[in-house]
Amino acid sequence: MQSGEQIAINGRSYRLGVILSPGAGSYGQVWAATDGAGHAAALKFINTEAMSQADPALQGHWRAHLEREIAFLDGLSTEQSRHIVTLLDYGQIDHQPVLVLERLQANLGQWLAQQRRNGAPPQELERILDWTRQILTGLEVIHRAGFVYRDLKLSNVLVGDDGDLLKLADFGSLKRENGDSTRSFIGTPATMAPEQA
Repeated sequence: MQSGEQIAINGRSYRLGVILSPGAGSYGQVWAATDGAGHAAALKFINTEAMSQADPALQGHWRAHLEREIAFLDGLSTEQSRHIVTLLDYGQIDHQPVLVLERLQANLGQWLAQQRRNGAPPQELERILDWTRQILTGLEVIHRAGFVYRDLKLSNVLVGDDGDLLKLADFGSLKRENGDSTRSFIGTPATMAPEQA
C-alpha cells in the first residue's frame, strides 16, 4: 500500500493518506484515509501473517481478539462512543482484516509533544481533570460491557476538538472480567496493571 492509493471496503472507496502508526510494527498499520465524500477516516489493517507467527500465545487467539474488538465497538451507541473511538465499518482487503475508524487529530502523546514544540504553556489543571473524567467515562463503558481494557497509554488516547475531546482506541487487548477463553498475552507491559500483565 502507498499514499494516494484507492481501496474499496464493502463498496465504499477510500484514498490512503499517510501512515498514522509508524511504530505499530508488523502486527498492522493505521493509515489516514478519506472517503469519496471527503470525510476523514483511519484504516486499521491487521497483518494476519505476522499475527499468526507472533508470540506462540497469540496463535489461534488473535482472530478471537479481533472479533471481540469489532463486536464491542459495533455494539456501542452514539452516547457510549462519546469517549471511545467510533467504528464506521469493517471488512477485508486481500484477506487482510481492516477496521474503518473515525479519525481524530492525533494521539495524546503526539498532541502534547506538538504543543511543547509550539511553545504552548503546560496544560491547565482544569483541562487535566476534564481529560481524566473523559478517560474514566470511556473506561466505565468498557467495564459495564464486562471487559478489562489492558492497554491504557498515551498512544491509545486520541485527541479531537483541539484538545477538548479524548477518546480511547485500540481494543484488541480487551479481556472478559469474569474469565477469558483467549488467555494470550496482549497489551503493553509497562502500562498494564500488575494483575493483568
